[in-house]
Amino acid sequence: MNDATTVGELLLALARRRPDAAAVIHRTPQHLSTRTWRSAAVRGAAMAKALREFGVRPGGRVGVVATPHPEYLTVLFGIWLADAVAVPIHHTCTGVEVEGIISGTALKVLILSGPKQLRKIASDGHRIGIPVVLMNDAEILETMDERGRSFLRLQDLPEEHLPVELELMNALVGDEDDASFDRLPAPAARPEDPAVIIHTPGTSGEYKGVVLSHRALVYQGREIARMLGLSESDVQLLVLPLSHVLGLVSLLACMAVGAGVAFGGGFRSLVEDLGLFRPTFVVGVPRMYEKLVLKIRAGTEELSVAWRAIFRLGLDASRERLERRLQEEPVDWLADLKHGLADRLVFPRVRGLFGGRLRFFVSGGAPLSREVAMFISSLGVPVYEGYGLTECGGASHLNAPGRFRPGSVGRALDGVETRIESDGEIL
Repeated sequence: MNDATTVGELLLALARRRPDAAAVIHRTPQHLSTRTWRSAAVRGAAMAKALREFGVRPGGRVGVVATPHPEYLTVLFGIWLADAVAVPIHHTCTGVEVEGIISGTALKVLILSGPKQLRKIASDGHRIGIPVVLMNDAEILETMDERGRSFLRLQDLPEEHLPVELELMNALVGDEDDASFDRLPAPAARPEDPAVIIHTPGTSGEYKGVVLSHRALVYQGREIARMLGLSESDVQLLVLPLSHVLGLVSLLACMAVGAGVAFGGGFRSLVEDLGLFRPTFVVGVPRMYEKLVLKIRAGTEELSVAWRAIFRLGLDASRERLERRLQEEPVDWLADLKHGLADRLVFPRVRGLFGGRLRFFVSGGAPLSREVAMFISSLGVPVYEGYGLTECGGASHLNAPGRFRPGSVGRALDGVETRIESDGEIL
C-alpha cells in the first residue's frame, strides 16, 4: 500500500508502481480482455480532459447511470483525476428520480450507459438540459416480441428525446494516448474534499444524497483490504452496482493493494462468470447467496444416488466440524472421516463451479441467513458477513480470515467506535 490520501493519487500511484498489472478483466465476444493499471489511468486522464472541456471544474458534480462495466471505471477515474465529484445513480431509478437527482445535486454532465437510459429519462417528459455522454451508442433491450431481443440504436430515438448536447464516450476518450497521462497535473483534491455523492432511499423511500470524502473512501479501501488479507494477486468478480456503497468500497479495496477487478454479467450469470474469470473473492448481497445455494442443491440432484448420499453425508459432517470449531470444541473423528471422504470425492466438483481459486465470499447490505452462510462455508469457501451504512462511509464491521463467526457481523474496523443499545441495535 502507498501513502496516497485521495482516490486520484491512489490511481496514479498504481499506474506508476504496477503499470503492466491487470486492473480490469472483462469478456468480449471473442475472448477475455485485460486492461492494465497504466491503461486504466491513461483512459481516465483522457476522460478528465474531456470533462474539463465540458466546463467541469474542481468540485463539479458528474452523474453516472450505468450497470457495472469497464468503462464505468474510466468515468470514475476521469472524474477523480479532474478533481470533480462522482454522483453514481442506480440504473433502475425512474426518469423522474434521475431528473430529481440531476437538479438536486446541480450536475454539470450526465454519463449514461446508452440509449436505453436516455429514452427512459426523456420519455418521462424531461429533456435533459446538461451535456450527456453515452458509454455505448447502441444497447440490447429485452423485448417480448418473437425475436426475443432487439437493438435500441441512438438513431432510433425521436429528436425530442435527445438532450441539448450529446457526445459518445469513444469519441472523447478514443485511442489510448500516453501523452495525456504524462501531462496530467497532480490531483489537487484534498483528503477532506467530497469524492462521491451516493443516493440511497433509506427507510423513507425518497432518495437522499450522502457525501463521502476522499479520506473516507481511501480509509475504507485500505482497512477492508487489510482485514480480508487482500494482495496484488487477488481478483474480485464485481457483481454489485457501483452506485451502491458496498460495490464502491469493494472497488477501493482492490485499488488499495492493486488487485484486479473482473466485470461479468451480474447476478444472472454468476456461476458462469465464476468459472470464466476464476476470481479469488466476490462481494455480494444475501439474495445472491440464497440463489447460489439453490443452484448447488439443484446440481447435486443430478448426481447418482450414491454420489448424492456422499455429498449429503459430507456436508452434514463438515457443518458439524465447523460448528465444533466455532465453539472451540474437539472435532469427532467420525465427522472428520466423513468430511474427508466428501472433500476428496464430491466437494471439489462443487468448488469447481466457483472457478477453483475462490478464497472467500463477502456478504453485506442486509442480514445473511446463518443457514445459507453455513451451507456455503461447509463446502470449504467461507462467507464473511459484514455490516455498515452509507452514512458511515461504508463498512463498519467485518468478519475476516481467522475471525470468522457465521451469524455475526464480525469485529469493528480499526478506528470505528461501536456501542450496543439495550435493544441490540448497533450505534
